[in-house]
Amino acid sequence: MAALTKVFYICAVWDCSEPTVFENYVHDIYVDGIHMELSLWDTAGQEEYDRLRALSYDDTQVIMLCFSVDSKDSLENIESKWMAEIAEHCAGAKIVLVALKCDLREETDEKDGDNPEPQPPAKPIVKYNQGLDVAKRVGALRYLECSAMRNRGVNEAFTEAARVALTVKPARSSDSAVDKCVIL
Repeated sequence: MAALTKVFYICAVWDCSEPTVFENYVHDIYVDGIHMELSLWDTAGQEEYDRLRALSYDDTQVIMLCFSVDSKDSLENIESKWMAEIAEHCAGAKIVLVALKCDLREETDEKDGDNPEPQPPAKPIVKYNQGLDVAKRVGALRYLECSAMRNRGVNEAFTEAARVALTVKPARSSDSAVDKCVIL
C-alpha cells in the first residue's frame, strides 16, 4: 500500500520497493462537494509489527485492505489474518478492498499474445472475480482495482474510501467541532 498512498498523496510514481513500517499522511479532498481531511495510515503487515499496528486502529472509520494481484497469499490473508485482527481491534469499521498492481495483468496478457508457444505462468495472477468474491465474503462496501505504477484507479480508490467514510457517523469529541476521517 505504500506506493498507493504515496502516489495519491504526492501524485508521482517511483519505485517503492521498501516495505512500510508505519507512515501516515494527511490529505484534503472534496468528495461530492464535501471537504474532507483524510488521515491515511499505512501500516506494516509483517508479524513482528502486530502489536505496534494494533495501536493505530483507534478512531478508524474505514479500513482499506489491499492485496497484490501477483500474490494469492496476500488475497488469502484478507480472510485468514486481517479480518480477525479488524474484528478484535476495530469492530464496526467499514471495509474497502483494493487490488494493487493490476498493471501486471495487462503485462501477462501482452506476453501471452506475443508468444505463440504456451509458457508456464511465472506467477499466478489473481483474477478480478476472485477479488470480488473475497470482497463479498468479508462484507467490503467497495471492491476497487488500481495500479500505482501507471497511476490508474488510485484517486478513485481513495475517493471511494472517503465516500464510505461519509456514511459513518463518528463520535465527536466535545472540544472539536471538526469532523475527521481516519482511513487505515
